[in-house]
Amino acid sequence: MTIQGSLQFFQSFQSSFSARVQHGQPQYGQAPMQACQQNPWTQLAQRCQCQDYNQQLGSLWASVMRPEGPSLSQPQEMGRNQSTQVGAHTMQVDGQGNIAVNTAPTQVAMGGSCGNAAFAANFSKQDAPLKFSNGTVELPNGEKRPYGNTGIIVVMADGRQFAAGRNSKDSKENIRYVAADKGQEIPVSPPGNTTVLYLDEGGNVARQETR
Repeated sequence: MTIQGSLQFFQSFQSSFSARVQHGQPQYGQAPMQACQQNPWTQLAQRCQCQDYNQQLGSLWASVMRPEGPSLSQPQEMGRNQSTQVGAHTMQVDGQGNIAVNTAPTQVAMGGSCGNAAFAANFSKQDAPLKFSNGTVELPNGEKRPYGNTGIIVVMADGRQFAAGRNSKDSKENIRYVAADKGQEIPVSPPGNTTVLYLDEGGNVARQETR
């Protein structure tokens, strides 16, 4: 998962700052607190703290905001060369039966000011895809886990589910490719052989169980 940010600063505060340096020096006999308040270096440091706060807030929103996208009324099973979308995710099955689940990027635009300077920031977050190929699942964090013919279900952080596997160990049917929405249950056969991985926002396995 990567976050790319770009900041553009304009309306230079150099002239204003220079004026403070020339005319804003504390006079003899002023109280220490008053002198500190008029110190241009102190004022600049205090005002520019807002820049860091806005950057941190932008990164936070970029990590949690996602387009809701379409929903599924029930688990949807697909064949090769088919695709479906659920939430912010698009599940695609190619002609060889490989699966890629891509997540739509999130972009957050922010703006603010820092003293006499203004800035604008654009944050973009793009998740790595979830992949199923040759009995192995590759998670968004790059970790690979084999599941063979017993099947696997991956539950994303937003609750959307994606699965691959045969109906049973001895089944001659094609590999299953299934997408499901939040709260739905993907049928498994026989029970007790399908691995279920629950991922966190970073694409890491937060919990694992067998269904």
